[in-house]
Amino acid sequence: MTKAIVILLGALALCALPESANACSYISISRSAEFQARAAVFIGEVTAVKHNINQIGGVRGPGTIEVTFKVTRVVKGEIKVNDSIVVRTSDQESACGITVWAQESPGSKWFVYADRRESTWEAGIYSRTKRGDSEGAADDLKYFDSLK
Repeated sequence: MTKAIVILLGALALCALPESANACSYISISRSAEFQARAAVFIGEVTAVKHNINQIGGVRGPGTIEVTFKVTRVVKGEIKVNDSIVVRTSDQESACGITVWAQESPGSKWFVYADRRESTWEAGIYSRTKRGDSEGAADDLKYFDSLK
């Protein structure tokens, strides 16, 4: 009987655990506040993707994904059209990474809201960064046009 109680309590404890833990937390803010908060906002075309896997021995830790964009439109920031900009993100969603970047193909268009960390541009899922063909991209484009 005692063994059955221990098994039952163990099973109940497992059911009480969350399905997943996500260390990335953020508060959704308005488009205009997001625009003001970022160092650069631009539309760019993917030209290259580099996945930097962080593996020591047999243990894999957080790595980075670096996407090179050819800037097609500058909305904010000290960058120019036709600049080649490398933007880094984590390769783990739990660390706010834009993990879909690891599978991106050259030629895809992105609306990028980036921050500057020393000499590196960074973006994450906490920002409004999105594919040019995604939901909300048309609204962002209308907003960009209204800033002229």
